[in-house]
Amino acid sequence: MTHKRFSEKEILKIRNDIFIQDVVPILEKKGFVKSPFKTACFGRTSNNNIFIYEMCRLRKDSRLEFVITKISRYDRYIKIYINAFKPYPPIKSVYSLKDYDSTNYEILPNSGREMWIDVDFIAGPPLFSKDFWFNCLKLKKFHTDKGRIKRTTELKNRATAKVNKIESFFDKWYSKYCPYVTKWNGDLYDKNRQG
Repeated sequence: MTHKRFSEKEILKIRNDIFIQDVVPILEKKGFVKSPFKTACFGRTSNNNIFIYEMCRLRKDSRLEFVITKISRYDRYIKIYINAFKPYPPIKSVYSLKDYDSTNYEILPNSGREMWIDVDFIAGPPLFSKDFWFNCLKLKKFHTDKGRIKRTTELKNRATAKVNKIESFFDKWYSKYCPYVTKWNGDLYDKNRQG
């Protein structure tokens, strides 16, 4: 069996293709859309080695739920994070936010409640978790074309299974946190200091 060297670029493409072709359609069926903020990312960033995909959905009670995915050339993961907010005044459509900058949603304190579905929902240290070692969204190593196909299929199956149960991750998030109430620009809303 001939060993073959696969470049970081090829490994990045495999993970990116899985996300675009297999994960995004599932999220869309669950009501998520590309984040409408004028500064939102959906694809390659200014750093050519990292892709970021920001998606969100609006729930009936005006909760704004985010799924943010980061795919980096520097590791072998598809990192999916979730977070939720309650915009004030309530919005009727996510597209109400199209003229706003998303930066405040992505920095502290707002980012402090962002959770990585592969790590942050595991009870105890991830290093002791069987789920972390065998079920996280990491492309395992391969050295042949046959191995590439096998590992790609494995990752695709794990990614679609996890995203299919994204509701359970949000349920766990809500059991730990109450969404921050924010103004439309992401600033925390203080009802005692309106404006």
